[in-house]
Amino acid sequence: MKSEIGDRPTGIKSKEIYAASAPPSWVTMLSPDEGMVRVVDCYEATFEFEVSSMVRGNNWFYVWIATDDPDYNECELVVNDCSAPPYEVNTYVRVNAILGFAFCDGYLDFGDGGDEWEYVNNSGWFDDGTVADAFTVDGGDDPLYFGSFYWAVDSNRVAWVEECGNEFAHLSADTVCTLVENMYMDEMYNSSGDSTSIFGDYFEAAVIDSIYDQTTGGLDNALAIGMRLSYREWGAFGAPFNNFKLIAYDLCNRNSDPVTDLYWGLFADWDMPGNYDGYEQVNGDLSIGVAYQHNEVSGELAGYGTLPMAGSSLDGTTVTTGMYSGYGISNPYQIYNGLLPDIFFNLVDDCPEGEWCYHPNAAPEAYPDDRAMILTAGKKTFDNAECVSGAYVVFYYPLGISMGEIEDMIKLANKWAGYDRGDLNNDGEITLNDLVTLILYLNGGNAPYPFLYLADVDADGDVDYDDAVYFYNFFFEHGPYPISKLIR
Repeated sequence: MKSEIGDRPTGIKSKEIYAASAPPSWVTMLSPDEGMVRVVDCYEATFEFEVSSMVRGNNWFYVWIATDDPDYNECELVVNDCSAPPYEVNTYVRVNAILGFAFCDGYLDFGDGGDEWEYVNNSGWFDDGTVADAFTVDGGDDPLYFGSFYWAVDSNRVAWVEECGNEFAHLSADTVCTLVENMYMDEMYNSSGDSTSIFGDYFEAAVIDSIYDQTTGGLDNALAIGMRLSYREWGAFGAPFNNFKLIAYDLCNRNSDPVTDLYWGLFADWDMPGNYDGYEQVNGDLSIGVAYQHNEVSGELAGYGTLPMAGSSLDGTTVTTGMYSGYGISNPYQIYNGLLPDIFFNLVDDCPEGEWCYHPNAAPEAYPDDRAMILTAGKKTFDNAECVSGAYVVFYYPLGISMGEIEDMIKLANKWAGYDRGDLNNDGEITLNDLVTLILYLNGGNAPYPFLYLADVDADGDVDYDDAVYFYNFFFEHGPYPISKLIR
């Protein structure tokens, strides 16, 4: 606004109707609202925002300006909200505060000799899981697996980020990334009571879904689902950890209203160098909660596993069922045609709970071709502020691996995450032998293995005689199951 005499900002309002509008509670103007601004001057307005009270995306407010310029101060009926001399409020600046967050990329090396193996989503590379292989930020060898996690309520409301972009930038980070290199993680025990210290790298961040409308290419607040994903990635050095990473998550509803029938899960499109022109196959084994992709020429195999595995008891009464479903994708028929957002929801919705489904050109009997896969961790309605905690593993074996060995790896990861408590002698069963193991330990015997916290069957954070009583009641008094709890 050009003035021959002087203008000044006079206040903040939530609407363009000055008299009938109160200022928003989440913004305060810190700069003074007094003093003249000449035509040659610029007024630098400073605002303070209460982010917790703002909504994700667009937050509009108005800065009103009062003037004593007679060229603008013409109408006596204009609301006069300023003190004498007669400054009249007769124009405003509309301001949009878009709630966004600093973004960060993190990478963690793992694997065993996979330097020539590409994870296509992130154009990342795998490396050996040794002390020399550590995190780098905004670069490095191995991708951060945010890009593999998605959630959706319909095919146009899909939250997913791909490191390379490809127009599906649907998540934004809302915390400063935390990464720690070569940190102490745990003690791992064997059947003789000997322990080995576990070291590795750790990464932590969080993301929220965005308001991007993939059909219009614009922003739309109405599309925001309102979920927040807290993400923690663990990569331990050396056997038996160097072929997988453990990722723990908390998925929470930030809305006051329920989010109905939300699917969440993982997506991957691995290209393996054994033969880039084909020989990729995808499959899943829901009994152990894994989806994997392999190359029939080189033998390479990589995939995901969901945790907790079927059979773990989270609350002492309800035994988990593992992953919701899985889907094998034919890239030429689906991804190349831009159907990925539709796949995240509609095809998963068409795949019955507890089944592994395929596009016909991705089924085991189909000719090997370019493939991808989806592993669906769950589906539920999230109430206000409700969270779901879980974990998954990302694994890779450059020389191949049997399904029995994959199952052993998933079981180890399940216990490392804090699930499957009660199996204290690592024989795959919960029996009276485990109660004996606990009592012997409490009286100076060998520790439960492979991890001591598997004996914390009441999940109170301590291994003590209360656990022995809880365990006794489970066996002899029809008490509740051992409680599994994510500790990562």
